[in-house]
Amino acid sequence: MTKSESRGSGMKRRFWNLLTAMSLIFAISTGAIWIRSLFREDSFSLPFKQEATGEFEVELRCDFGVVFWNSVYLHRKVPKQPESLDPWNWQSFPSHPNALGEFKAVARQIKNGSTVQGVTWCCESQSSQQEGWKQIQFHFALPYAWPMTLSLILPVLWLATRIIGRRRCAKGHCLQCGYDLRATPDRCPECGRVAAERDVVA
Repeated sequence: MTKSESRGSGMKRRFWNLLTAMSLIFAISTGAIWIRSLFREDSFSLPFKQEATGEFEVELRCDFGVVFWNSVYLHRKVPKQPESLDPWNWQSFPSHPNALGEFKAVARQIKNGSTVQGVTWCCESQSSQQEGWKQIQFHFALPYAWPMTLSLILPVLWLATRIIGRRRCAKGHCLQCGYDLRATPDRCPECGRVAAERDVVA
């Protein structure tokens, strides 16, 4: 293995370590918010567009182990001066144990609603020809178990790699391919890994 290949391997290892650390931090943060959502419902709303011809607002709600995403787009055929709204709004209420069940019930009533493994989404449209407006709403519900499980994949793989590497090192095997290095301790004849790198657990 050349010096440039060794440097590239070290950079790749540091990149994956950094990515694993970020995934672990995200998993811990998600777990903390999950626990809080069992007791308190937090709602964040943010208006992205406030114009005379239309408005667009996004709401993120965390309630009893579920993240709810609601986006509302309102289009006016007749321009109207929009009401002055706060740039963002946060509210907190006691949690609702049946929040996801109620959301699924609403999604089943809407033609464009669907549910897959607890992940629920629906889209509905309302309009008034007389008043000259049309409103489109998109709703999405994601249980916290999904982002927590996905964010724990890299940390679990990293831990498994460390355990396997330490066992291989203790047995005198190559950390990269597992080849028995007792006869050739300086370099692995299978993958070319040198002894100095073999002693470092990736």
